Amino acid sequence: MRFVGNIIWFVFGGAVLSLMWLLGAVLFALTIVGLPLSRGAIEMAKLSEWAANPSASS
Repeated sequence: MRFVGNIIWFVFGGAVLSLMWLLGAVLFALTIVGLPLSRGAIEMAKLSEWAANPSASS
């Protein structure tokens, strides 16, 4: 059931949300001060891809 939930989530929003977090990570990485925020945004992108089972993205 988690697999089906992950696929539905990825198709209907997870992919777009993940790309938005990655875009934010790139923008944060443009400055030295934003590097820690960039790392956090990348982790959020990983978690937003597979919301039904967050351990699958680790």
